[in-house]
Formats: sequence, structure tokens, C-alpha cells
Amino acid sequence: MKIKEYGKVLSNNTNSLRISPPNTISVNLEHKLSGHLMVDVKLNGNVGKFILDTGAGQTLLDQASVSKFELNTKPTEDTATGAGDQLTMQTALIDSLEIGSFKKCDFELYVVSLEHITSALLALGIEKPDGIIGADILTSQNGIISYREMKLYLDYNQA
Repeated sequence: MKIKEYGKVLSNNTNSLRISPPNTISVNLEHKLSGHLMVDVKLNGNVGKFILDTGAGQTLLDQASVSKFELNTKPTEDTATGAGDQLTMQTALIDSLEIGSFKKCDFELYVVSLEHITSALLALGIEKPDGIIGADILTSQNGIISYREMKLYLDYNQA
């Protein structure tokens, strides 16, 4: 049986189905004991670990990681709600965000305290995340998560 996706035959065997939409890049994901998916991200050339969170409306940087990425923040009146908490936010101007070979330039990123998430992950022996990749990037780049392959696919033509 042939399976078609994006107008392209993916496989004759459903047991070896591979997602390969045109004009995409793929990035390896790490599946953590907590069930979280983590991905390597570069902000202004510095590498960090970010949680891939389809339920997060925005991509966020942990306040504790601001110095790691050599960023300046500025206050904002915006607030966020996450995991039952009301979060005070700041913003930081990012020259570049890279996920694999995908690159997004010159945009503002929200900065919040992710202490509640970090504490829970550290208690499980999982490394501290530097931030969260949210639906803003996933939807604008037509993100596809392949759990079978543990890969994130992003449309590089949408940047």
C-alpha cells in the first residue's frame, strides 16, 4: 500500500513510514523520563536546551538563562499564565534563533521564570531547560513532530 503525504509517496510499507515533507529541515529530539521532548536551540550563537511544548502559546526563555545567552531584557506589562501561575514577563531582542539549520532573525522573545518547571525536572535528574519552544514557532513553521523518529520537522520557507 502506498501512502501519500504532501503529494509525495512516503513508503510502500506502513511499518517504515517516514515523514519527509518538501522544503523542511529535521532536528533530533530527546525524549526525557518526564515525557518532555527537548531540542537543542542556539540563541545568538549560544547553545541551550529547550522544551518543545505544543501547548505553550509563545516561545519563552527562562529568566535564569538570560546571562548564558548574553541578552538584555526590558520590562513589559504583559503577563502569562502557565501551570496555574501568573507569570511576570520581560522581553529580549534576539538577533538569531536556530533550531538545526532553521534560523529566525530579529525578533522579540518573552523572558519568564521557569523555576516551577526547572525544579520538577531537576528532581527527576533531568537537565535544566533554558526555555520553551512554543506554538508561535511551531505553527508559523508548519511544525511536525514524529514520535516514531523522535524528530521535529520545520518548514524553512516560512521564516
